[in-house]
Amino acid sequence: MRWADGDRAANVQEAVTCYRLVLEVWTRETAPKKWFAAQANLAFALRRQTSGDAAATMEEALACYRYALEILTREYNARQWATVQFCMGTAYAERVYGDKVTNWEEAVACYRCALEVRTREATPQMWANTTWRMVVALEAREHWAEALERAHALLAFGREWQWWDETEASLVALVAQLERKVDQPPVARAVNDPPRGVDN
Repeated sequence: MRWADGDRAANVQEAVTCYRLVLEVWTRETAPKKWFAAQANLAFALRRQTSGDAAATMEEALACYRYALEILTREYNARQWATVQFCMGTAYAERVYGDKVTNWEEAVACYRCALEVRTREATPQMWANTTWRMVVALEAREHWAEALERAHALLAFGREWQWWDETEASLVALVAQLERKVDQPPVARAVNDPPRGVDN
């Protein structure tokens, strides 16, 4: 969903309205493929809204992703399925409501699904984008060893990644932080405060 001109906020709101109207006609029973596509597009538009209750809007977007995945399976279209899994992962990572630990775990689970399809060999840029999000989520959940392993893979990918210049400093800092945490004795880890999230 892209807009060439006009007021972006107004365009997003109009898109939300249009998708809601479409979903009154395209039902899961009568047009399942169009229905899941409209659900996914509605979620995309909702997450770009700048007005209203952001937390409630995120809940609606998450519901749309879940609805879409009732029809959209990996077998039907693996790349679309992985895209929705990735988007749902980012939504859980940014979610306000619910238990934060559970939200991070849901984000990790979604990214794992996406990375089953978004491999370095098949879609290197999507693999890097998803891996970065995965590293952030794993670090937030204190899965430090896996986070470090995946972060090293991103470092090795380096300048092949289109977002390398924007992300390199944050990634290098996070790797250093993870290396310290992985090297800590188990007792020392237990008394430390939970790791701070990384902006991305």
